[in-house]
Order: sequence, then C-alpha cells, then structure tokens
Amino acid sequence: MANDNPTDELLAEQTEYYRTRGALSDDWFYRRGRYDHGPIINRQWFAEGIELVQAILNFGVRGKVLELGGGSGYWTQHLVLGADQVTVLEISPESIEASRVRLGPLARKVKFVEVDFYQWHPTERYDVVFFAFWLTHVPPDRFEKFWSFVRSLLTPRGRVFLIDNVYSRHGTAKGHLPNDGGFTATRNRGGREHRVYKTFYTREELGDRLHQLGWQSDLYSTREFFLYGSTTRAD
Repeated sequence: MANDNPTDELLAEQTEYYRTRGALSDDWFYRRGRYDHGPIINRQWFAEGIELVQAILNFGVRGKVLELGGGSGYWTQHLVLGADQVTVLEISPESIEASRVRLGPLARKVKFVEVDFYQWHPTERYDVVFFAFWLTHVPPDRFEKFWSFVRSLLTPRGRVFLIDNVYSRHGTAKGHLPNDGGFTATRNRGGREHRVYKTFYTREELGDRLHQLGWQSDLYSTREFFLYGSTTRAD
C-alpha cells in the first residue's frame, strides 16, 4: 500500500539509506576518497573534531547514557569512558559490528539495539541522551515532537549533548554542495539516489527554538564545520 504521508515516505527512504550505508560513514568523517578536500581544509576539519571530543570530556558523561545512531562507535568510545552503561540505537548491523571492534573490551559496557529509532519503544530513562549528526536529519515538521520524545527519555536531572554540522561547502563530498535553504538533500549509494532530510541550524537559531520549547541550552560553533553543546529541561 502506498504511503500517503510525504514525511513518512521520505523518512523511509532516509532510513533505508542509512541502513545500507553502514560503516562507510567513516569515509566522511575521516575525509577519505571523495570527502578529501586537501591538506589545509582537512587539517581544519580535524582540529575542530578535537574541539568536539574535548567538549564531550568537559561535559562529564555519567550514569546511564543513550546514544542515537551510534554508527561505527567513534563517539561511543568517548561516552563509555564516563558512563555506567551506554545504550546505542543503530539501524545498521554492519555499523554495530564495526563499533564492537572499535570498542574492544569496553563493549561490555554497551548495549546495542538494532532498531529504527522511529519504531523504537523505550523501557527506561537515561541520565544523558547523546546524538551526533542526527538533528539535521529530523523532519522539520517533527522537530517539536522529537524534542518532546527526548524529554520523555530523560531522568528528572537528565541532560542532552548534541553535535551536528553547519552549512559549509567543504562539509560534504567534493562537487556535492549541501542543500541551501531547503530541507532535503540527495545521497548516492550503490548507484541509487536516496533523499534524506537535511536542515542546517546556526547556534542562535537552534538555541532560540529550544528555548521556545522549554529547554535551557549552552551551544557553541566551531570555526567552520560543527555545532555542539548541551541542553537541559528548563523545569
């Protein structure tokens, strides 16, 4: 039966892309292949990446942690150092296996759940909810619903830490400019194009929107590529 809801239809397309992309996301983060923009720009990218890691350490992860879209475990390896336990939601089995390999003995502190986030039903609450490069893929018409759900995942004193990319022509593959002003982008996998949601936020825009929803945020931007920071329920 055809899906008459355009948001659900595009979400299904996005989900399928990330299910099959698996650990190939490392090419993007490590600036390999078509993501290599040359030594000067790459050096800036990695320097800003170090800033993100330091910010996580300064945040002070502790207690029970939930990570949305753990990928191949790059961020998980930092979260697990301070957490009692990390629950990772990830739709790609290849990414989960890559994460287990990356974490080695630390994987004993991680509970991997292979699931589509939008089909997931939580059974507990968490002291920290973490997501990296996730928020830009949330459909714009479900922004409020997403944050309401995140609120329901937190313990009374729970905290959120997020990382995402901001608009930059050097942030994606060479010759592939990010969408400018729209809410979707096109990704190619195995010769097939997939549409994904991609909404870029500035630090000020995101902070204002979260404030309107009852969140108190402490957000920062790196020089060119990233947005990061923490937010808590204002109540």
